[in-house]
This record gives sequence, structure tokens and C-alpha cells, in this order.
Amino acid sequence: MTQPSGLRRGRETSLTQWWSTHENRRRRADEHRVRMFVRSFAPAPGQHERQQRLISGLESAVGASLIDSYEISMLGERLCYCCQCRESSGADRLRETVDQLRGWEDGGLAASGFEERDIDSAITDEQYRVIVPPELTLGVYFDDTLAGVFPCEGEVHVYQPDTYLTMGLDQYAEASQDSGKGVTF
Repeated sequence: MTQPSGLRRGRETSLTQWWSTHENRRRRADEHRVRMFVRSFAPAPGQHERQQRLISGLESAVGASLIDSYEISMLGERLCYCCQCRESSGADRLRETVDQLRGWEDGGLAASGFEERDIDSAITDEQYRVIVPPELTLGVYFDDTLAGVFPCEGEVHVYQPDTYLTMGLDQYAEASQDSGKGVTF
């Protein structure tokens, strides 16, 4: 697979560099899967259609053999990072996943959309820190190693989860047209 034509504009960006690395990793990997992380299975108003489009895009990507599989996991509205909650073992795996996602960097790209908020209630006299995940996040994995996160930032652009699927599906559509096969998504 080569870079989609939309990225062959002569200007090398962090995303085009990442895509080239992505393609090399994909060729060497035994498994290529995408994990879609949602804040809620009942998305906020205005997000339902987008979430359904992404799920449909993931299904198309599996059908086009662009990825081997996908799964959907819920992160929740926010995750507490106070000392007491970090010590409880109940959310260890979830907190580890969130830390891995929000700490992802590759070249000039870095995960974005994870907000740290300090909760300070004068009424209950409580103070603690939470992480609020994006509504939708895609984690791209090769052989169980995180290789990409969308949304991510590069240069002055924020690349949304749709970007990853659009790049891959556009590429598949180009290859199908070149081979005489029609494809619709």
C-alpha cells in the first residue's frame, strides 16, 4: 500500500511521515487492529451519527482487509487520578490504557484531546484531578503495540479519528479502481 494521493502534495507533514512508517509496520506485523474508545455508549448529542460512521468505517476497513479486526471499549466520562483512586486496583487497566493513549507520540505527532481537570469543591471540601477523554479515540495497534492515536496533533493540525479511516479507505478505493473493481463506502 502506498500513501493516499491526497497526501502526495510535495509537502512532507508529520502525518505523511507517520503514514509511511505505518505502512512499513503494517507489512511486517502479524496483526493490525484498531481499538475505538468511546466516552459513552450513549454519545452526546451531535456525536451519535459520527460514532456510527466510524463503526461503519471500521467494518469497511475489515471487509477491505485494511485492518484485521476492531473492538470498541468505553473509557467513561472521566477518570479520577487522585492518590486514593490510583491505588485502587479496580481501574488499573483502564488508567494504564488512558495513560498509554494520551502519552503516545511519534515523530511530530502527539495524542490530543485528553483533558486534565482539577475538581475543587468548596461544598464538599474535595480536591482531585480527573482526565476527560475525547468523545471518540482510535488506537492503532500492530501485534499488540500501540502505533497510532487519533485524535492527534501535528504541526498546526489536529487529525481526528475519521482521518485514519479516510486515509485507508481512500487508498483502498484507489487500488480497487486501478484494478477495475468498483468500491463504495
